[in-house]
Amino acid sequence: MAFVIIKHLSPGHESALRILRKTCEELIGRVVWDVFPDLDDTVFGEKYREAMDRQAPIEFEDYYEPFDVWTYAKLFPSPRGLTVYYQGITGRRRAEEPLREANEEFAAARSIMGGGKNVLPRPN
Repeated sequence: MAFVIIKHLSPGHESALRILRKTCEELIGRVVWDVFPDLDDTVFGEKYREAMDRQAPIEFEDYYEPFDVWTYAKLFPSPRGLTVYYQGITGRRRAEEPLREANEEFAAARSIMGGGKNVLPRPN
């Protein structure tokens, strides 16, 4: 299993610390799986391992239930470790939810109506 040691937090990391509910001291020099053991069986853990195994950049969006946040992540692996850039997108995802629901309802109605075909006779 690939491991990731947290070595550095970039400037402006205060918001990340609030989201992660950790201090710098709790993160720096620690293995990510030790700091966040529940991360292993998530999309985040899967993508971290995939990036390290493939040695290729990966970007993805996912919801992290323990912190109730949606995150956009860019992963940049190297033989020395993994650089991770996060962007909180919870607000955007919540704003998009009504549109997603409306699209699902439209698709269901379309399916009931014969896949979008004109099922009623056209007026003459």
